[in-house]
Amino acid sequence: MKKLLAVLFALIAFIGVASAGIVGSYSLKVNVYDYSTSQSIIADSICVDSNCVYNKQSYTFNVNKGDHNIFVIENNYNSYSSSLYIQSNSFKNVYLQSGSGGITPVEGYSLTIKIYDYDTRQPISVDDICVDAKCVQNKQIYSFSVSKGTRMIAVGDEDYQSYSSSIYIQSNSFKNVYLKRNSCPLPPAPVCGNGICESGETQYNCPQDCGTPQNECRDSDGGLDYYKKGTVIISSGSCGSCENSYTDYCTSSVVLKEYYCSGNSMSSTSYTCSYGCEAGACKLHIEPSCDPQYLDNYQCSRNWVQREYQNTDCSTVWKNWELCEHGCENGVCKSEPRCNVDVYDLTLSDSEVTVGENVVVRATIKNTGESTEKIRVRMYYRTEREDVQEYTLSPDQSREISFELNNIVYAGYVKVEAESCNNVKNAVTKRIRIEQESIATGDLKITVMKGVGCGTDCSCGSCASCSYSCGTCDRELQGAKVLIERESGGYTTYKYTNSAGEARFYNLPEGTYEITVSKSGYNSIRTNADVEENEITSKTISLACCGDGTCSFHDLELRRIILPQEIHAGDSIYIESRVKNLGGCTEKNIKVSVTAFGQTKTSDVFSLGKNNEKSVLLQFNIPSNYYGHYAVISRVWNSNDEDVLETDAFVSEVRAILKLDPSTVHVNESVHVYGYIKGKSSAKLYLGNRYIRKIYTDSRGYYSTYITPKVPGKLSVSLKDSSFTVSKYLTVIADLWIKNIELKEMVAVGESFSVCSVIETTKTGYVTVGLYVDGIKYTQTRPYIIGSKNVCITTKILEKGHKEIQIVAAQDDKRDEISGKIEVIKPNTEVLVVPKNLMIEQGKDGLLKIVVTNSDPIEKEYVVSINYMDQVSIDIPVDSARLTQYESKTFYVNLNPHKKGEFNSIVTVKADDVILKEIPIKLYTSQQYLSWNEKVSMFFQRAGIRAGLVTGIITLALIVIVIIISILYVGFFRVKPMEPHYK
Repeated sequence: MKKLLAVLFALIAFIGVASAGIVGSYSLKVNVYDYSTSQSIIADSICVDSNCVYNKQSYTFNVNKGDHNIFVIENNYNSYSSSLYIQSNSFKNVYLQSGSGGITPVEGYSLTIKIYDYDTRQPISVDDICVDAKCVQNKQIYSFSVSKGTRMIAVGDEDYQSYSSSIYIQSNSFKNVYLKRNSCPLPPAPVCGNGICESGETQYNCPQDCGTPQNECRDSDGGLDYYKKGTVIISSGSCGSCENSYTDYCTSSVVLKEYYCSGNSMSSTSYTCSYGCEAGACKLHIEPSCDPQYLDNYQCSRNWVQREYQNTDCSTVWKNWELCEHGCENGVCKSEPRCNVDVYDLTLSDSEVTVGENVVVRATIKNTGESTEKIRVRMYYRTEREDVQEYTLSPDQSREISFELNNIVYAGYVKVEAESCNNVKNAVTKRIRIEQESIATGDLKITVMKGVGCGTDCSCGSCASCSYSCGTCDRELQGAKVLIERESGGYTTYKYTNSAGEARFYNLPEGTYEITVSKSGYNSIRTNADVEENEITSKTISLACCGDGTCSFHDLELRRIILPQEIHAGDSIYIESRVKNLGGCTEKNIKVSVTAFGQTKTSDVFSLGKNNEKSVLLQFNIPSNYYGHYAVISRVWNSNDEDVLETDAFVSEVRAILKLDPSTVHVNESVHVYGYIKGKSSAKLYLGNRYIRKIYTDSRGYYSTYITPKVPGKLSVSLKDSSFTVSKYLTVIADLWIKNIELKEMVAVGESFSVCSVIETTKTGYVTVGLYVDGIKYTQTRPYIIGSKNVCITTKILEKGHKEIQIVAAQDDKRDEISGKIEVIKPNTEVLVVPKNLMIEQGKDGLLKIVVTNSDPIEKEYVVSINYMDQVSIDIPVDSARLTQYESKTFYVNLNPHKKGEFNSIVTVKADDVILKEIPIKLYTSQQYLSWNEKVSMFFQRAGIRAGLVTGIITLALIVIVIIISILYVGFFRVKPMEPHYK
């Protein structure tokens, strides 16, 4: 019985342990974005509870289950605070809104100031406690909310000497300030009113008994002079030569505490300085004075050379100096450009083919002229133009191009011809040979015409139909794609129609061909034609315009003109015009022009489908002397309709000038940032949304610094202060650039995972991409990239720890790299096998139970198997399951032995081909005919009852039987007592 109770208690304890919740560690990833642009930004601080990181855009914290506080701080943004309940791996996207004007600092720290008497060390209340421009009165202790950076502390009181100092804030801070009393302390409180001037009583504290005190006030700066630091001295008549002094001081960078005499008493006032406060006085603003003259600085504005002009106030403006006939570049008129183009390295994928094969034609073109040109490349085969491509190349820029020739049926020459401006051409040729000449049986000539009734949409002038009666109507349709395919198979090719609307196919195998004709803006047509031996089959096909010329009305409308919220003279801004097509047709050849600030800018030509809307951005550089109200007029038009919209723009006086030299650079090249700031000594410099540094001006207001961009794109360079923001765009070019890296945060040892990166290149071709782990090269690939491509590399790591993953891309002499972090953990898998010792009757089934539990925070695919033993049949040798963290799976395996004996088997658990657990089990098999006891034991075993419990039950049953037999024996066979005999 005791053994049975012990088994029951052990079973209850096992169930309790198995059902207990396991407290694990979860990951919480916090990502920070700009609310308006949805672009990622780098925050000063990202905190979860008391755990903080700095200068991160995203970060992953390890947290426990429950509530957690998230707090994000970034200068120029409002701070963010929230709580989040965690019960699994989670992420949180935090969107920060810009402060007022995008420049209000976020107050994320506390600065506690306590005031003490210098001599007594006792806390005292003072008239003013100030941090920067924030002041409180009559406080002994006060906590200010401040942002990261240098803050100014100022403390003032009439009975104490003033105090000022600076402190750098990068966390919650406190400051103890000790003030020295003035030289004339207050006397003790007298007992007044008895008419006697007693000891300790003076005219100052008891005029009833000692008379009225006579004070004298002297001000060293002569009164209210905010631009000179002064000291007010009060000579008290109550203590003879005793004097109190009060010196002017700055309570913030712009506010002055000024003391002055009011009669024989001291008074004070707070004054806001227009140009800042420094050393107890307002700073003077000295208007710069310069000789008006042209400076030797030149720049380009469209086709004008502009020269910098200096005004009498030393500000500068750009004035038109010379109109350039062939354009302006680097402040100099360009001469008439010399056009030239070169074609070389013509190669064929196969120069000798069988009939019907395809050939890829590759060549390299190079702009050998003096200006950026649009290069048109044509590919001919046997004098027929097969394809046309266009590329825009800068001087000395080259590009590899490729064409494809489909279903070659005859020998001939391939010619690749490139054409630059002024009809300058260059060409190379190469011959394709046919291994076995086939007998072509016929030709096919397709003529494509514009359909009748196509109207103005198909360039038919004002005609109601596209008939010859129109006179000037050009009916032949050039550039239509003609695809032919033999119905019996074995031949497919296509061509584009020439200027006569014709596409000819020579030496076609005899048969019926399906013809498909298509062109953008027209309805496609599919028809058939029979090609016969030694015949020329001609077919004319008409294409109708999409919509069949049924346009009923045209209506282009300007919806809005959108301007920046604040515009300053000298700014470079974009004016947005929103256009909508409310008509019933697709409108083509649309232009938008905007007139503002004495300039007119016009957009490129574009098309707009019906009910579609488009935003058109035009850039304006506002001169430094343009401030006030200006009309902004936007106009949209094409040959069918036009619309005009007008709004008002207000330009504030120039606050700052920002210049970039050069404005287009490569990645990691330096850019000179320089200019002028009016009335300020410093400002903050930003590249995109990232704070770079604080810049300082010289005595005249000019500044100069350098930045080095690390990523390509069109980036905004901004100069910001509490009163202005000025921006310029910087174009950063990357010949080879890895944009990002995507990989898991955590994997198991031996688990296969992929690392992906988007790689951009300006040169089409092969790029070598290598994957490194902690500086050791693991693998590499060589993708062929045209412009941009997402490249993924799959690998596995066989040792645990925090690893640095690095992707390195190389092409010619260009190289770029990017890194990421991954955590490799050793898998922790729990495996329970029941029972580990299994007794089975020969020829019967035995059930084995295997429970697998994933204790890792990553999902894995588990495979469970048992090794095959001699003469042991396993019904389910392999099974698998994908398990998330804390998920379990029970596997059942039926064993059917056919031989008596003892077998040693092993249960194997794998994950991603890595063996996690190997658990040995023993299998005992008895003869086919078992004894009665063995059969009873086997019955209980299959019922899941342990052998010890079976033995206990059998023993208990035997004891009960013995007791019952004893009772029966006593009852039936007991000896009766002898009756007494009486005589």
